[in-house]
Amino acid sequence: MPPYIRGRNTNTKKTLLAAAALALCLSARAASAQDQSARRNGGDIDGNVRIKSMYTTLDAKKCVEVPVPDVPSEDQSGDYGMQQCPGIAGFSLLTLYGDMRESVTVVAPGGKQYPQQYWEVVSAAFGSVDKRAEWVGTQKRGSKIFEPFALIVRYNASENASDVNKTTAYLAVSKIDMDRDEICVVAKIRPGANQNEKAREAAFNLRNGPCMASN
Repeated sequence: MPPYIRGRNTNTKKTLLAAAALALCLSARAASAQDQSARRNGGDIDGNVRIKSMYTTLDAKKCVEVPVPDVPSEDQSGDYGMQQCPGIAGFSLLTLYGDMRESVTVVAPGGKQYPQQYWEVVSAAFGSVDKRAEWVGTQKRGSKIFEPFALIVRYNASENASDVNKTTAYLAVSKIDMDRDEICVVAKIRPGANQNEKAREAAFNLRNGPCMASN
């Protein structure tokens, strides 16, 4: 048996406690990194729920022309129009265009409409929506039910006065919060590295965030 040395047991306990604390810290960092990755790219946020993206079309050729409310029929030609596009989980989308600007209105399962007003919130410049909408939501393992909590649409704004063909491709992120009866733009992500991942992360982090004000 080795000789007893005063203080050695105390030092050993301190070392073990420090090692345990470090292990917990590293485990928390790993869990946080995994959670952030799930927010950006889709993945498990716990053992039973997964964040994922699903896509629907905004292509005019695949949507249906519908009348624009409060606009005389003779004006609903080249300058003003509205199309109904498919959605997901009981939601659908309306694309609206007028005065060389476009936007999207989200139609909830009960039929209530939530205009997103991209031409006021994202950019007042001439602009158009892309041909695809991304829905970000959760799905439980073993379930086919997808519950969207955000909508992401690319909005191409002509903000360069000297060259109208140059556009700034924002990603408009809208939260879907039916508990608060709110579907509104909460973030616009400028072009740059990892733009899509930043938009998905904003969709997760701002799902209870405030609606953006008009420009």
